[in-house]
This record gives sequence, structure tokens and C-alpha cells, in this order.
Amino acid sequence: MNKLLIIFLFLLFACSKNETTTTPPSAVYNEFCASDARFTEVEFFNENQIDSEKDILYASVENWFGIMQDLELDIYQPNQNIDPMEKRPLVVLIHGGGFIGGNKLFLEDLCLEFSKRGFVCASIEYRLGRFELPESTQKAIYRAQQDANAALRFLANKAEEYKIDTAHVFVGGQSAGAVTALYVNYASEDEWGFINPTLESELGPLHQNGNNYTENVTILGLFNNWGSVPNLIFSADEMIPTIAFHGALDNVVPIDTYNQLGFSLLGSRSIHNAMQSAGGCSDLTVEPQGGHGIYTNTEGLKFRASRASCFFKSVMCNQCQSVYFEHQEPPMCSM
Repeated sequence: MNKLLIIFLFLLFACSKNETTTTPPSAVYNEFCASDARFTEVEFFNENQIDSEKDILYASVENWFGIMQDLELDIYQPNQNIDPMEKRPLVVLIHGGGFIGGNKLFLEDLCLEFSKRGFVCASIEYRLGRFELPESTQKAIYRAQQDANAALRFLANKAEEYKIDTAHVFVGGQSAGAVTALYVNYASEDEWGFINPTLESELGPLHQNGNNYTENVTILGLFNNWGSVPNLIFSADEMIPTIAFHGALDNVVPIDTYNQLGFSLLGSRSIHNAMQSAGGCSDLTVEPQGGHGIYTNTEGLKFRASRASCFFKSVMCNQCQSVYFEHQEPPMCSM
């Protein structure tokens, strides 16, 4: 396969219609594709070389109770005096908790692992919901997507301050956070209209809520940890490279296709199979005896961060390959 065809296929599957997504750069190789160990399974920086800034206000929004709520994020990055790179790729992580619990500190260790590999990493909070009524789930997901979009706009606006390359952004999360990340890429305002036609008028638009920033980012790939997405909004023309981890015995967010609240939802293996059929790039690790939430101890975090870092580097360098494992396959992209 020649180089021009590789570029064409990458552009075809990386583009999305969301306003937070623009066409990725056409260069096959760039400064992120150097032969050193940055963005690989290797910890390129040590923990003492990582700076963190906590509780950064990125949006103010009306919550479930009609009260204005400040939303904050934490940023982890290699120290700018040590790191010679002028612009670094960004990983945005969204915590889990069933849309009714959890906080941004849940992903502190995972963000630190990505930063030690050379990324800027942001862990965001979002408005939580309550689930007394079936439609409350939809409202909570919609709000979470609004908030994630606001965080992306904020980070794009602060790109110079944090040395972020807005053309190289990856979004992911765990459980509810993974669901939110998938919606950020796949759910448009029109598609939400099919799911629940009242949400835009009741809660406001997806892309103009929480702050007045208008900057965009390029979402190059997704980091899906035991998440799912409605089949209704998942289409081949929006597929972008995705790395996923999921337990085969997950009974909270099943790994295959399942029905909930009248909708068909695709778990990680169904997403992987659909992307394979459409020619997209998907990296899936399945834990055969795993339930909801796998590889969450220290070694598991390092494994997921290492494997995702290698995957992200392959995406940035147009070398992405689809794989499926039913074991922890150690990444070795620094070799």
C-alpha cells in the first residue's frame, strides 16, 4: 500500500462531524514520530519531572437542581523547563461513576502515567445526575457531553499556556467516562434529537454551553475503558481509531450488543467488530474472566497507559493497526 493511499484511508476514518473535531493534519511523519521512547510503553520522564495544576475552572453551568455549578479540571504535564517539545499531544480523561458519582481524582494516577510518557493530560469533572426516572440517564449523558465539549474548548484556548498541540488530541475515560468520550465523537445535536427531541431546548446546545470559548481541537482517537455507544449514532463515516479494554463478563456495560431503555447499545467488542468490518483501526484487549472495571491496580494502570500510548503514537504516525487480544499483551513500540 503506497503512502498516498495510507494518508487517504487515515483521513477517511479519522474525520468526524462534531464541531470539536476538524480534519487531521496530512503529514505522515512529524516531530511526534521520532525514534526515541517518547509516547511509548517507556516512562520517558520520571514522576519528579511532572508538574500538576489542580482545580482549574473551565466552565460554569446550571446543574440538575437549577443551581450554577463551577466545573474544574486538573492538568498533568512534563515540566516545561525540562521538556524541549514546543507542542505536546493532549489526552483528556473523563471519570466513571454511573453518571451519579465519581470525581476527577479517580484518574489522577492514569493521567500521571500518560504524562510520564510525554503527553499533556487533563482529568475533568462534569455535572452528575440522578436516576429516579428513565429519561434522567439521557439527560445526565447529554450534560456530560456538553461539559466535555466545554473542557475541550477551554483547553484549546489555553493551548499556548500548556504547550498543547490542538491537532493531536485523544479523549477517553472509564465506564460512564468512556460512554461520554464515545458520545463526544459520535453524537451530534441532530442524533440527540432522535434519542430525545426535548433535550436541546431544555438543556441548551451541545457546543455552546458552560463557557464562551470557540476554539476547536482535532480528536485523533478514543480511549474506551468498558464503555458503550448506541448503534443509532455509530456510523462508519465518523469512525476514528479506538483502543479499548473490557471484561468479557461485564454485566454493567456488556461487552457485546445489548438493549437498554429501548435502544440497541454496542459494547467494546461490538464496536471493534463494526470498525473491523468498515476498515477502521481498533485495538481491543478483553479480559475473559473480567467484570466491570479491569486492570485498575497499579500494574493494570501502567499496562493500559503503556498500550494506549503506543496506540496513540501509531495513530499520530499513520501506522495504526487493528488487533484483538484476550490477555495482557505487553506493548513494545519503543523497540
